[in-house]
Amino acid sequence: EYMKAIKRAFDPNNVMNPGKLIDL
Repeated sequence: EYMKAIKRAFDPNNVMNPGKLIDL
């Protein structure tokens, strides 16, 4: 899923809540 790829790009260390959508 592309959103997961985008999340990894912004959050490579998974510091945000992994169950949460990206908030820009």
